[in-house]
Amino acid sequence: MRALHQHERSSRGFVCPQCSSGIVFARPTVRKQDPQRDDQVILQLLAGTPHQEWDDLRSQLRAADNKPSPLTDAACTACRHSLTTDEANEIMAHEKKLKRIVRGFAKRREPPTVEDLEATRSYIDMHFAQHALAYTAWDQLAGFYATLGRNADRAEMLALMCAFSESVFPDLSAGHGRLLQAYGDAVSRLDASEREAACHLRNPLDLYGEARDIFILLLGEDSEEAYALSRASRQPWSSDSGRSRDRQEIHSCAQVHGARATRKAYSGPYSL
Repeated sequence: MRALHQHERSSRGFVCPQCSSGIVFARPTVRKQDPQRDDQVILQLLAGTPHQEWDDLRSQLRAADNKPSPLTDAACTACRHSLTTDEANEIMAHEKKLKRIVRGFAKRREPPTVEDLEATRSYIDMHFAQHALAYTAWDQLAGFYATLGRNADRAEMLALMCAFSESVFPDLSAGHGRLLQAYGDAVSRLDASEREAACHLRNPLDLYGEARDIFILLLGEDSEEAYALSRASRQPWSSDSGRSRDRQEIHSCAQVHGARATRKAYSGPYSL
């Protein structure tokens, strides 16, 4: 991926509506400072302005900022198309919709139907290229798929989360290492038929080895994480075998750190 300019946010990228292959990154917005105006609003609030009028005051404050949309004139990384106002507004509407979906998932006690999960995946693929909200949704989908016993789908969500983590947080990170480990664990649970259908998923031994290297650099060779993953990455693996003893050994060895490591892989941010 190309280097980003300082005014672009790599964790807020959208599919280009023009070419559908490039990414349009939003710019961070900073409110223009006007201490005198801000002080006047604060004084009005302290003077006992009725609560029902606060929203009006806040709206006036935001309107006075006159800040542009974070997608105004944003250009695609591939075709260099600059978004029109209508396109920017439509993308912002998609972002708000995904935020509502994520909040709705967070309140659910039972997993949605498979059809709803697939619809959410398709919606994200259509509109979001590299976005923090998409990452959160993938995390939620992974949990739902685990509950439903759809192991291959869960592994695919973890693969997307790993790709996002690597792109947005390129520096060494224990969180990314745990995420790679969780991805490896998910693939190692697949049986022969699931593995064949999901042939695009990475080999768990490679994932364990990459995670091990991260933990060695961050925590040292004697750390629990590095030791467990060193053993796991040396275990034999065959994509043609079923749920063999070797696969079970890989899983149990990589789980020395317990479910705690998997939970941390989802919690973010990607740092110690």
